[in-house]
Amino acid sequence: MNSHSWIKRAAVAAALSFLAAGLCAQAGQGRGRLTGTVMDETGKPIVKASISLEFENSGKKFEATSNDKGEWVFMGLGTGRANLIFVADGFLPVTQQITISQLQRNPPVNQVLKVDTEKKARLKDEAAMGQLEQGNSLFNERKYQEALAVFNQFAADNPAIYHIYMNIGDCYREMQDFPTAIRQYQQAIDKAKANADAVIQAKGLASIGEVHLRQNDFKTAQDFFKQSLDLNPKDEVLAYNVAEIYFNNQKVDDAIQYYTLATQIKPQWGTPHQKLGYAYLNKADYANAIASFKKFLEVEPNSDQAPVVQAVIDTLTKNK
Repeated sequence: MNSHSWIKRAAVAAALSFLAAGLCAQAGQGRGRLTGTVMDETGKPIVKASISLEFENSGKKFEATSNDKGEWVFMGLGTGRANLIFVADGFLPVTQQITISQLQRNPPVNQVLKVDTEKKARLKDEAAMGQLEQGNSLFNERKYQEALAVFNQFAADNPAIYHIYMNIGDCYREMQDFPTAIRQYQQAIDKAKANADAVIQAKGLASIGEVHLRQNDFKTAQDFFKQSLDLNPKDEVLAYNVAEIYFNNQKVDDAIQYYTLATQIKPQWGTPHQKLGYAYLNKADYANAIASFKKFLEVEPNSDQAPVVQAVIDTLTKNK
């Protein structure tokens, strides 16, 4: 390797290290605003519904309560993917994945909640939410056995909240009990299908694909990822998540395919363009890396990551 090439690779490595350290800065607090309403199936406002918003990357959480018109608002939001959870006494809770932007107006989220006809299926009080938070905290600390015990108890207490089987599956996946993980994901898929919930069905299929990928069964993994996106083809978050799974498993070419798909579904979402740049850097494809980083700057010029991305572009251009 000549000295010129060595300097370029060293500069790229240093820039990537800086980038990785600041990735989560986008998700959390910022200048974004999100509004919406909570109604019952007759169109009547649901008063004092609890709405929580949690960013996936940073774990930053926001809480709101609907007013007498069913309206709610979140202020000071950062950029990133987040889970929006609606809970109201007497109604089935709903979880929705959304993408928050600081730079563009976020469309309002108008949620309709279904009446909970099984009293045992309700999240009865704050203790249930605390139980779920405890499980998530243990999982993030890699205490998978302890998290599993909490999630299983939550499932027993709240049998209609089928999303919990995704959490249970994640615990088994991290403990490398892959057959049990798949069974849990399949249970979430089956219950979601009965409730016409395409989001959880697609997420469950992608999770099964990840399990197969971890076992180096790439063909089966690809089949499940395809099923997932066929079910929810306009979900840019799903495409991005599949790309992240591939990227984290060093399948860079496949990651590029799905990062690209995410950019095609939602061209004005900057993060997939940014991650696409990282993926091309891994292949030493500097021309496409620069193009992807420039697109990121075009879409999110005021992002916290913009100066760092510009520095990488400058480094790559200077050492061409």
